Amino acid sequence: MLFAEAIEPFCGALTTFLIEETGENRFTGYSSDAPDEAALRAALVGVATQLGSTGRRRQMWFCYRK
Repeated sequence: MLFAEAIEPFCGALTTFLIEETGENRFTGYSSDAPDEAALRAALVGVATQLGSTGRRRQMWFCYRK
């Protein structure tokens, strides 16, 4: 899972959930500190580019709570 590998450096724990209706995955990263949002976004865009974007827009949410 290339997206999981891209997210891992930015968090202490990572979960992956398969959304059975669509076959897509939801990745949730947990960290005690806010990630560098620009670097995380760049890592995810890099993976999407490497895989060949389908043109479908994916949503990315960043939520940080102490």
